[in-house]
Amino acid sequence: MFEDLVLLGIAFVVYSFFIRWITLYLWHGKRVIASVASRAVDTFKKVKASAPVSKREVIESKIRKIKNWASHRGNVHFSD
Repeated sequence: MFEDLVLLGIAFVVYSFFIRWITLYLWHGKRVIASVASRAVDTFKKVKASAPVSKREVIESKIRKIKNWASHRGNVHFSD
């Protein structure tokens, strides 16, 4: 009997974490993706401004990858 209650408690805790994760992802996922992507792009643009010419192409490709990731994961589009 006690073991059943412990298992029920564990199942309830796991279920509540799962519901919380799904809720956060569905309601806040796109906003978080957009926020992370915009901060990363802004940071790379600042670095690009002070980077040597030889590194600017690498930084530009990273910016493109971030924009691509954000558009596929969160349906976020950046204006160039």
